[in-house]
Amino acid sequence: MGSIEDIGDSIITFLSKVFYYAIGIVIWSIKFSRSLGRRVGTKTNIKLYQYFERRNVELKDYVVLKTQVTTLIFLMSAVVFVFGYLSTRILAFLFIMFGSYSLYLTLVQLKEHFSDDYPAYRVFFLSYLAISVLLVAVKFVKPAVNVGFPFFHFLLLSMGSVVGVSFFFKRKYGRNYTFGRVIKGGDSITVKVNYDLRSSIKPGVHTFENKTNAKEGDIVKLLVESSRFNLRGSRAIGLAPTE
Repeated sequence: MGSIEDIGDSIITFLSKVFYYAIGIVIWSIKFSRSLGRRVGTKTNIKLYQYFERRNVELKDYVVLKTQVTTLIFLMSAVVFVFGYLSTRILAFLFIMFGSYSLYLTLVQLKEHFSDDYPAYRVFFLSYLAISVLLVAVKFVKPAVNVGFPFFHFLLLSMGSVVGVSFFFKRKYGRNYTFGRVIKGGDSITVKVNYDLRSSIKPGVHTFENKTNAKEGDIVKLLVESSRFNLRGSRAIGLAPTE
């Protein structure tokens, strides 16, 4: 039996292929979404981004935010359907609309903005899309475990899937550092950090003692520290020492 990384890679490769084939099925909806956006949604989208831009949210962080939201809606639609509060017709509509848009964001826009780390972003979001589809499939499977709770098998599967994906992702792609752009130099430098899925860091502006003589416009490496159980993500704690 291979290592956990080999097994994880095989699973992710399979899921990626499944989703690439699925693109052929929903490609018309992606084209429709883009066409509709150009016709009636462009101004709204620009205004929406301007709202975030005024709050110092850069375009690449905005793309991640959109992908997170659409993927979460996709997942929550599956959960609500499993518990019987959503009809199959409405689920199909939500899956096509948010699933196709999430696929477009993951396979196109994230690739444009996160070229170096794109494999990690692709694996992360495709994995949660796959979990959503799997949960819906389980809805039609007779429970293998009956302990007086009709959704026990669903809970086992969902929790196991999330924990498994999180463990694999952190093991293969996780890191204890990120990168930031110096926006103000001096003895103390101000650094702008973008969203970094691999280090679980959120966008923000931080001030550190300038131990590396970094200047405005430089890209610096920052050490990050995870919170307990990583529930609140990580935080930047200082400049990484130069090698």
